[in-house]
Amino acid sequence: MTEPSLLALPVEGREVERIVARATIRILGSDDASLDEHVNAVLRHVASFAHADRAYVFSADAARRFGRTTHEACLSGYTGEARIGVVVDLGTYPWMRRRVANQSVVQVDNVDDLQDDAATDRDNLLARGVHSFLLVDLPRADGSSGTVGLERYTGARAWRAEDRHVLHVVANLISTALDRRSTMEALRAAEARQRMILGALPDMVFVVGADGEIRDVHLPVETELPVTAQQLLESNVARLMPERIAALVMSRVRETIATGRPQMVQWTLPIEDRNRHFDIRFAPRTPLDVFAVVRDISERTEAERQLREQERLYEILVQSTLDAIVMADKDGRILSWNPGAERMFGYRGTEVIGQRLELLVPEYVSGRASDVESFMRSGVSGMLNRVVELWGQKRNGVRFPVEMTLSAWSSSGQTLLASVIRDITERRSADQKLRESEQRYRQLVQNSADGILLHDETGRLVDVSEKTAETLGYRREELLCMSMFQVERDQPADMHRQIWARMRPEQSVTLEGSFQKRDGSQYPVEMRMAKFRGWNGQPLILSIARDITERKANEAVMLEHQVQLRHLASQLTLTEEQQRRELAVELHDGIGQELAMARLRLQSYLSAPEGAKSPHHLDHAIKYVQQAMGRVHALTFDLSPPTLHELGLPAALRSLGRRFQEDHGIRFEYAQSGDETPLPKELEVLLYRTVRELAMNVVKHARARTLLVGLHNTPTEVRIMVRDDGIGLDLSHKRSGTSVTGGFGLFSVRERLSSVEGTLELENDGGTVATIIVPLAERTPYTIGRGAATHGRGGGHG
Repeated sequence: MTEPSLLALPVEGREVERIVARATIRILGSDDASLDEHVNAVLRHVASFAHADRAYVFSADAARRFGRTTHEACLSGYTGEARIGVVVDLGTYPWMRRRVANQSVVQVDNVDDLQDDAATDRDNLLARGVHSFLLVDLPRADGSSGTVGLERYTGARAWRAEDRHVLHVVANLISTALDRRSTMEALRAAEARQRMILGALPDMVFVVGADGEIRDVHLPVETELPVTAQQLLESNVARLMPERIAALVMSRVRETIATGRPQMVQWTLPIEDRNRHFDIRFAPRTPLDVFAVVRDISERTEAERQLREQERLYEILVQSTLDAIVMADKDGRILSWNPGAERMFGYRGTEVIGQRLELLVPEYVSGRASDVESFMRSGVSGMLNRVVELWGQKRNGVRFPVEMTLSAWSSSGQTLLASVIRDITERRSADQKLRESEQRYRQLVQNSADGILLHDETGRLVDVSEKTAETLGYRREELLCMSMFQVERDQPADMHRQIWARMRPEQSVTLEGSFQKRDGSQYPVEMRMAKFRGWNGQPLILSIARDITERKANEAVMLEHQVQLRHLASQLTLTEEQQRRELAVELHDGIGQELAMARLRLQSYLSAPEGAKSPHHLDHAIKYVQQAMGRVHALTFDLSPPTLHELGLPAALRSLGRRFQEDHGIRFEYAQSGDETPLPKELEVLLYRTVRELAMNVVKHARARTLLVGLHNTPTEVRIMVRDDGIGLDLSHKRSGTSVTGGFGLFSVRERLSSVEGTLELENDGGTVATIIVPLAERTPYTIGRGAATHGRGGGHG
C-alpha cells in the first residue's frame, strides 16, 4: 500500500486537530492486514510533529516483566539500530515501570536530571544515547500493558502539552485498533477450531429453519450421502426426504423452536442396495432455526442386531448344554438355573432360586468365599476363572465328582457370579482306566524281552524301554540323545528313510538287521516297525526289535542237519545197496555154495552103484546142509533177532552181548534196574537197533576191551547206558553227531531217537558214555518210521 506523505502538512493553527483526524482515519479505517503499516506511518508523523528522533509502540506482558517493540518510526536524528522484536527485561527500567503503572503519562526532558531512585533507568537510557523521552500508557483489553513513546537523542527542548495530547490520542487509537485486531484474530481462531472440531466429528450438522430451509451444513470428510453440501444448501427438508419422514422432521423442528427442548427422530435411508440408519437430534439455535445433528448409527444398529443374535444363540446354548450353568450374587445365592443343572442335580428351578451354591457344591464355602471377597476389594482374585475339581451333591444326597469354573464381574455396582459345573464321573472312570492301561502298557514295555524304540522319520530316538537300554549297555538318557542309525548298523540309513517314507499309517514292516552295543559287539535282530502319528501330528515309527541270536544259531544247526540228512539219505541208500550185495553174496557164496556141495555129495551118492555107495557122501551132504542152516540162522538173527520178538528187549540185549563177545572178543556186561514192564514192541525194536549201532561204533572206533550196557526202566521214561573203556569220543563232533571217522552213525542214532522224542547224551569218562533217554507217555503205542524200526545186516554205518 502506497503511504501518502504527511510531512508536508502545516503545523500552525489547527495542526494538532488535523494530525489527530488523519491518525483517526488511517488507524481506525485500516483493515487488519494493513494496520501495522498505518500505525508506523502515524508514529512517523507524531515524531515529526513533536520534533522526536524515534517513536515506538512497546507491548509488555500482564505482569510487566518483559516486553518488546511492536511498531517503530525512526527519523534522521536516530543513530541506533531498529529495535522491533527485541525482548527487553523491564527489570532494567524499574523506575519507568513504576511510573507508567501509577500514571498515564511519563515525561522526562533531560535524562541526566533523573534522581538516584532512577539511577538504573538513567544509566541504561544514557547507554542507549537517549536524552529525553515521553511515555503514554497503552491499555489493552486482554489485560496486557504497553506504552507509546517518543525519544530524543539530541537537543535540550522540553516536551509540549500538544506533544502529550497528540501522543495520548494516538495511543488510544492504536489500543482500540490492536484490540479490534486481536478480537478478530481470536474470532477467526475460534471459527477455525470449531471447523476443525466439526471436521473431526463423524456427524453431519445442519442449520434448519422453521420453514424447512437448510441454512448451513457441515458434512464429515467421509460420507455416503449421494448429495454434496452445496446441493443440500440449495434444497430443503421436504425435497430431501419422503413425505412421511419430512412431516415428522418438520414437526420436531417446530416443537424444538417452540419449547426450546431437544427432540429426536430416526431415519432409514437406502444407499447402494443397503439401508443406512440415522439418528437425528434437534437442538434450539435461534428463535427461527435449530441445529440438526445427524449421526450414522448403521454400525451400532448392526452391532445391536448381532448382539441380540448372540444373546439368542447364548440362550440356546445355555438351555441345551449338558453342563450346569448357575448365576449367583456375591453371597452365593442362586439367581438363575438352566435345564442342564436341573438334569444334573435333580432340583427344579423354583426349588433352588435363592438357595446358596453350597447346596450343590458343599465345598464352595471353604474354597471360594475368600476369592469373592478379594475380587470385591481389588477386582482381582487368584482362584476365580480357574477350573477346579470338587464334589457335587444331588437332590437324593448322592455325591459325584464335578469340574467347576467360577467367574465374577461387576454390573451396575452389583457383583455377580457365574459358575459352570460339569459332571466328570465318566471322565474320572475313563482316566482311571487310562491310567491302569498306561500302567499295564508300561509294565509290558519295561518287562518285554524285546527291544522297544520310538523314533521319528529322521531316525531321532524319542523314547526307548529300559530293557533296550540295558541290553545295549547305555543309560536311557544317553539313547534319547542318539539316532536309530547309531544303534542299527546293518542296513544303510538311506534305505531305512525310504522304507519309513513309503510306510502308510498303521502299516507294519518286518526286516532283519543287527544292533550294536556300547562295547562294539553286535547281535542279530528282527525288527517289526509300525508307523503312526503322535499327539502333535508328527509321524513316528515304533520299532520292536527281537534278539534272534538263538534262532540264527538254530537255523544254522538246522541247515547243517538238512545237509547231514541229505548225506544220510544218500548213505542209507548206499548202505541198503551194500547190504543187498552182502546178502546176495551170503546167499550165493555161502548158503548157495553149501547147498551146491550138499547137492553134489547127494548126486555122487545116488549115482554110485548099489554096492559102491559110500556113507561118507551122506555125511558130507548133511554137514553142508547143517552149515547152510547155521548161516540161515545167523542171517535171520541179523535181520530180525527172534529173541527180541519172543523174549523182549532185555533178553535180546544179553544175546547181542554174547554174540559181540564171541565174534569180536570184547568183554560184555549187562545190568538192569527199575520197572520190568514190557515196552511197546516198536520201541523195543528201535532201542535194540540203537544199542547195536552204538556197540558197533565201539567195536570199530573205540579200541575198547569192555562194553557195559545198562537198562533202567521207570513208568515215565526208559534209560539205556552204553559205556566202554576205549579211547573216548571227540566231543567236537557232539553237536553234529558225526563220528570220528566222518560217518553219520551218531547222527542217524539221534534222528532215529527223535521220532520217539528221545535224546542221546555223550560224555567222556575213562572212555565213552552214551545215554539214551526216551520218555514214556503212559505206555502209549509208538509209530516208528521204517528207517528207525528196520535196519539191515551188520547195522553199523560207522
